[in-house]
Amino acid sequence: MKTLEQFKHVFSPFLITLVLMVSFNSCNKDDDDSSADQTFLELYAGTTWVLNNDGGVPADAEVPTYFRFVNNTSEVLEGWYQVTIDPECYYYAEGINIDNGAMTLMENSENKIIIEISYTNESETYTCTVQADTVKIVMVYEEVGFPAETFTLYFDKTTVNVDGLTLCPL
Repeated sequence: MKTLEQFKHVFSPFLITLVLMVSFNSCNKDDDDSSADQTFLELYAGTTWVLNNDGGVPADAEVPTYFRFVNNTSEVLEGWYQVTIDPECYYYAEGINIDNGAMTLMENSENKIIIEISYTNESETYTCTVQADTVKIVMVYEEVGFPAETFTLYFDKTTVNVDGLTLCPL
C-alpha cells in the first residue's frame, strides 16, 4: 500500500501540471485566433496615409493627399485633398466621394479590401492591400463602350495629424 500512496503523491502534482499546461495553451490559441479573424478595416482603422506621388498619378485625378481608414462599412475611409489653387489648405471628404454612385463592399478580409462604386454607365473598383508601411490601391475604371483603365496609387503610412490640417473654406 505504501507504493500506491507514493504513486498518488507523484501522480497528483503531475496531473495538475498537465491540466494547467493544457488550459494555458488553449487560452493562448484563442488569443491568436481572434487576431486572425480581424477584417482589413478593423486592422487599419485610424491609420493615416500620405500620397506617394511618384509621377504615376494622372493630373486630372481627384486623389487625396491624405486618407484614413474608418472601421465603418458605409464610409470605409475619409480623405484630405490638397488643390493647386490654394496649396495652404485641404478639402475634407467624409467617406468615399461617390457622386451619387452605389457603393458595394466586395471584400473586407484580413489582407485586402475591395470596394466597387457603380454609376449608371460606369463603375470604379478599388482594391487596397498593405505591404509593410505602404498601401497599394489599384483602381479600375470602366465605362460602357470604352476599354477599362487601370491606375495604381501608393500611399505611405504617416504620423501627420490630419485632424489639425487647415481646411479650405467651402
